[in-house]
Amino acid sequence: NALNIVKDDLIVKVDELT
Repeated sequence: NALNIVKDDLIVKVDELT
């Protein structure tokens, strides 16, 4: 589902920031 994809993308972005 689309929400899972968005959530996954956010997790990746946050992971790259830290």
